[in-house]
Amino acid sequence: MPSADRSAEHVLSQTMDPVSKKLSLFERVRGVCQSVSIPIPGVVVVGEQSAGKSSLLESISGIQFPRAQNTCTRMPCVVSLLTDRSVKQPYAIVSMDPAFSEAEKCTLQQAIYVRVTRAEGPQMSLIDLPGITHNSTKMANIHQVTRELVEQYIAPTEMVILCVIPAANDFGNAEVLKLASKFDPSGERTLGVVTKCDDDAKREASDLVDKVMMKRDLDVKLDLGFHCVVSGSPKDIKEATSREDLRRLMEKIAKLQEARVDAHLPNILDKVRKKMMELEESLRRLPPAPHEPSQSRQFHQILSKIRKDLESRKKGESFDKALPITSVVDSKIKTFKKKLHSQNPKWLEADKIVEVSHLQDSKRGYTVDNMTGPNSHIFIGIIKKTFIEDGLLKEHTHAMIENIGGHLRNVVRHVIQQHASINGMLPHVMDATAQDCIDKAAEEVLATCDRLVEAQEVTSTENDNYMTTMTTFQDGLNPLLQEAQAEELEKKCESLVGALPGVKKADPKFVQLIKQARKDPRNVAVIQICASLDAYTFLMLESFVEMSAKLVKSSMVEKLADKLEEIWIEELGGDRLKELFAEDENATADVKPSRVATEKASAPAAGITKWNFAKSKEGATLKKGECIRSPKFNLAGMEDLELVLYPMGDEEASEGQMSLYLESPPAWQIKYKATLGKAERVSDEMQTSRSGWPNFASKDENATEIVVELMEAIHSKPTAST
Repeated sequence: MPSADRSAEHVLSQTMDPVSKKLSLFERVRGVCQSVSIPIPGVVVVGEQSAGKSSLLESISGIQFPRAQNTCTRMPCVVSLLTDRSVKQPYAIVSMDPAFSEAEKCTLQQAIYVRVTRAEGPQMSLIDLPGITHNSTKMANIHQVTRELVEQYIAPTEMVILCVIPAANDFGNAEVLKLASKFDPSGERTLGVVTKCDDDAKREASDLVDKVMMKRDLDVKLDLGFHCVVSGSPKDIKEATSREDLRRLMEKIAKLQEARVDAHLPNILDKVRKKMMELEESLRRLPPAPHEPSQSRQFHQILSKIRKDLESRKKGESFDKALPITSVVDSKIKTFKKKLHSQNPKWLEADKIVEVSHLQDSKRGYTVDNMTGPNSHIFIGIIKKTFIEDGLLKEHTHAMIENIGGHLRNVVRHVIQQHASINGMLPHVMDATAQDCIDKAAEEVLATCDRLVEAQEVTSTENDNYMTTMTTFQDGLNPLLQEAQAEELEKKCESLVGALPGVKKADPKFVQLIKQARKDPRNVAVIQICASLDAYTFLMLESFVEMSAKLVKSSMVEKLADKLEEIWIEELGGDRLKELFAEDENATADVKPSRVATEKASAPAAGITKWNFAKSKEGATLKKGECIRSPKFNLAGMEDLELVLYPMGDEEASEGQMSLYLESPPAWQIKYKATLGKAERVSDEMQTSRSGWPNFASKDENATEIVVELMEAIHSKPTAST
């Protein structure tokens, strides 16, 4: 965007800032109020079919709506424009229902909701309605349905009516203006928007000016007047081309909506109070609920708060901007995509050209031609080695999933601390169980993504862009194989590689290969293989990132709140709540220990940890008495536990024995089981601070993982001094 446009956008944003803050609050409660039939001020966009309503909405919101022959709006579309200064990349959230699959057959009254969040800009709500039309092969009463839908939305006095009319139309016969006049006879909330002005200007410019200026006696008069806009192309919308006509329109719309808010705020508050009284009365009439223990009631209240918090973070609605979900997950996926493309080899640079050439020479004569060409074995072999055997895809995919899993663990831990900050073990056990739930989801995604990686060995694509790219490249290659001057050849090589997605400049080795190919056809095959690798791997990575992102969001993000609530109720509810809750304030100072048994059947995640110590001792030559330590970990609410392993034994160990100890907080007494390969040890009695075995297990180079299972834990808190 040019600097002048950015400056204008900034000025508009500064001007609209006070208005935007007010409207933002209404946008956040719009859904709740609409669910109880309390209208919230908004802007209804009405017009005849194909009048340009959706195109106007696209230009304002920056979202592309379906554009194709016979494609038009089939249901109300509520677009809420919100701002969040912490957002680096604008994003949109769409709320749909499976019933909308029938939308192409008829016009529905149910709405689809789109929330657009960006760093700055006016905040408003625009409601795009199906255009009024008389013709439809699907519905005989299409005119009645569309007209009634428009009337339903423009009738509330809280709404601003945006009448969209093509410049070439007769304003006096415009049905939307007649409907607006019916429900807004004073015209205080009706604004005319004239579209396609650039198309009409070539034919009837003078008449358009007269109609918009409303100077003639027969011209349609609107108190708020008409606002002219030109037709924005899909390219303009995609590239966010800035336009003065739209900036002024957005400013005008936002101020009109603010005026409706100021005018109707007392009435809205009154309706909210009445609705609350009605709901409270309905609650009083309900039969009394069965008696529920206080711990169970408090437990379910905590779960409800956590669920709402996680859902709001997922939808980008949380007021706590420190640990969002959606924007961070999207950012990590984009980083994953960027890293994959950066690690994709430069297939037309010298080292890869040489590698492909050597492979072609070494494998000549060992395969026969087939339907994919005589060099398909080289192409497939390179793909398999680079992306599968060398682990390029797997390594970055695992890192991305682990990063997202780590962020989700931090978010859930933060949310638990906010809503379950009570005495007792509950928040600690909830956290441990949640970590296990997230780990399990991550493992499932990892396994699926690993299969997706293996599937890349099948080198085929349904993407037409591959053949288009290769056809363009081949068409440019053929002339280069003819005689030409050196300077001319280099320029043509630059142009040729420009057809490939992963090449920015022709490597000198590539130019040399073109020259050699004139005399040796084998070099032509090298060029074609390298070009195919560039075009194919770019599309392969794009597709792989898209599928991986969907798997991550589906398994780890979308159902996170549901999964956590389900597992918490199943594993922590019922009789176990008595152990996890402190009954009163005095219970925390009781000298009697609070015992928490970690039952494997009900909460395995709360009492088990695994430590792969192979990495910790990798490259180190340890002697007797020298140890390695595990990362600190939590079990069943105990924090800062640490395993200490002496691979060659400590000073008390017998020859050939490994020593193992568990260090725990002093306030705890624990009983646990430790396993290494076939060796299994259980502590004989309750231990404190540091416990373990000098002769834990015989040295075994193949055993690399220690499993610790907490069997029982007692936490004693000292009484206050008297």
